[in-house]
Amino acid sequence: MSLPGFIKHLRVLEDAGLIARTKEGRVVSCELSAAPMKEAAVWMSRYEKFWTEKLDSLARYLYQQEELQTWSKPSSGKSPRLSSPAATRSRRRKSGARGPTRKR
Repeated sequence: MSLPGFIKHLRVLEDAGLIARTKEGRVVSCELSAAPMKEAAVWMSRYEKFWTEKLDSLARYLYQQEELQTWSKPSSGKSPRLSSPAATRSRRRKSGARGPTRKR
């Protein structure tokens, strides 16, 4: 990462109140502020319960749909596509060229 890019990231963190920067000459010191992180953790915990419930519900629904599809598939006899290759001749034609050719 370049120095200007790094400084830009520091500025974003400072604007968000996550760090406090001090500059003495060419030395930049940063101090981490924990209070905004606690607020973010509280905010995220409120939504964690909501999304956990929603995603668990979605997982149950998808599992049930998968089970229903498994039960509804016909299991009688062989599929006509699965016959042996020796019984039916291949209908593929040999291709001549492999696509458009360019003239140079």
